[in-house]
Amino acid sequence: AGSIHLGLILSYDDLPHYLKNCFVYCCIYRKD
Repeated sequence: AGSIHLGLILSYDDLPHYLKNCFVYCCIYRKD
């Protein structure tokens, strides 16, 4: 799970600003 988290962080850093906002918004709603 740690490598997946690292991959998401690295991908997030490369996103344009407007997509970062969308990414964060979508991450708020986790599936249970």
